[in-house]
Amino acid sequence: MAEALGHPGKALADPRLRAGADGSRSHLRHPCPDRHQQCRPHRPGDGLRQGRPHRACQEEVLGRASPHRHPASPVDPHRSDPRPAAAPDRQALRPYRQGQAPAPARPRTGGAGGQRRLAGCDRRPRQGDQRRRHGLLRAAARRAGDRPLRHFAFQGRAFLRRARPPAPAGRRRPRRPHRPCERPKACDQRSRPRRRIGHPPVERSVTPPDAQPRFHVWTVSETKAGTLTQCLGVARFIDPEPHVITVRKEFRWLKPTISHFRDLLTRRQPDVIISCGGKALSHTMLIARLCRKRPLTVHLAGPQPAYEDRYDLAFVSRHDWTPEREKKPHLHPVIGVPHRVDPEEMAERRPSARARLAPGNARIATILVGGPNKAYLYDEATIDRLVAAIRDLAAGGWTVLVSTSRRSPASLQERLAAIGDEKIVIWDRKGDNPFRDYLAAADALIVTKDSVTMLCEALATGKPVYAFDLAHRPANPHLDKFERYHADMSETLGLTRRFAGSLEPYDYTPPEEAKRIAAMVTQRLTERAAGREKRP
Repeated sequence: MAEALGHPGKALADPRLRAGADGSRSHLRHPCPDRHQQCRPHRPGDGLRQGRPHRACQEEVLGRASPHRHPASPVDPHRSDPRPAAAPDRQALRPYRQGQAPAPARPRTGGAGGQRRLAGCDRRPRQGDQRRRHGLLRAAARRAGDRPLRHFAFQGRAFLRRARPPAPAGRRRPRRPHRPCERPKACDQRSRPRRRIGHPPVERSVTPPDAQPRFHVWTVSETKAGTLTQCLGVARFIDPEPHVITVRKEFRWLKPTISHFRDLLTRRQPDVIISCGGKALSHTMLIARLCRKRPLTVHLAGPQPAYEDRYDLAFVSRHDWTPEREKKPHLHPVIGVPHRVDPEEMAERRPSARARLAPGNARIATILVGGPNKAYLYDEATIDRLVAAIRDLAAGGWTVLVSTSRRSPASLQERLAAIGDEKIVIWDRKGDNPFRDYLAAADALIVTKDSVTMLCEALATGKPVYAFDLAHRPANPHLDKFERYHADMSETLGLTRRFAGSLEPYDYTPPEEAKRIAAMVTQRLTERAAGREKRP
């Protein structure tokens, strides 16, 4: 075995390679002249400070005799017998153990390469020498029929130890019984990486699973009330508390919007981004690109050609639908626009609204007034026709409820307030907006043609809805789009009618596009979470 280590003529003095006849391990310890009574060179932490074994004891274990051996070493280097010599007198070592006399000096000389490394020298050996020496020791142990030796590192120094013998077949080492924790509540509340025996597993999530929605929604819209209403109308079916972002202009790198970066760092990142409006397109793509995991992107209008194929889903109104979009599976047509008014909410709110607004059970006509835009004008002739229509309805026995919007001009508000009829109730834009109560209490509704969203919200009541004509601006694409929309809603779908002075009842099925869009988005998110998403 000594020849296997590459040192012929020297005996290997490693006592771990020779198990006793009785199988005991008492030979692994030997007396040491240091202040400690015994040291274990093959274990870290049992020798000098910082886990460094004695140089002489380590040389003894490795079988390397050094001319500068410890003066009180228990191994005689001139003996041919590799077994340790008799233990020295303990009475002679007592002064060193009790600190009454200084320990003998330890010379800092040793061999080269792996010998200096394993002997406790500060010089770092070459990696090849260290591996070669460990391999030779294992080979010698295998030939001796003993358990193999394993090397390990501790605080930058290499050591050797014997591997644990395998457990006999059919027998296992008994497990130490777990002592119950004295404070079980504190133990359960603390999240631990390992499960403690006798206690139930601890939930790692601080927030209960049902406290947060499954999918988190961010909405990106323009400052217009109509675009924000469309986003929130769909988002409320997916996430009760979506994060709302409104933008005033398109994103540009020369003047970036810092709030997007702050929201991504401080808030829960979105699973889906719902946008509406042309100015929200660039902001949506930027946020989706900055997320750790790309969210699902949904647009609630006809996106611009440059962004049409970059969205995962887009829902285009019927009046903006073109035959070319039929070929793209991620584009879907919708009736009108989504909103936040539901038929169930209107039916639930109707009794209380009518009891407050129509105490005599009179017929109620609700008039929703918008403001001028790129397609229609509110000139004096249009305002006169509107005021005359309101007076005629009141004269015909209707209780008229008039609600204006933020786009309504001040001149129109003044003309309406000057009517002064007890059957005509006009909101003065002070206090809470009674818009939903006006919708729920109505038996018929009149909506000016400048607003697409208000017309769709009126259809959620299931009551007759009439469109009031306005003065046209010179021919332009916006005017053509609005006229196509009203023609489709009245002539093709039969949902609305043109106001001609009277309010006749008719039946139709209220469309619920917001709920339908939310169901399609949720299905796509579920497929993505399950890994079954099919990209177009």
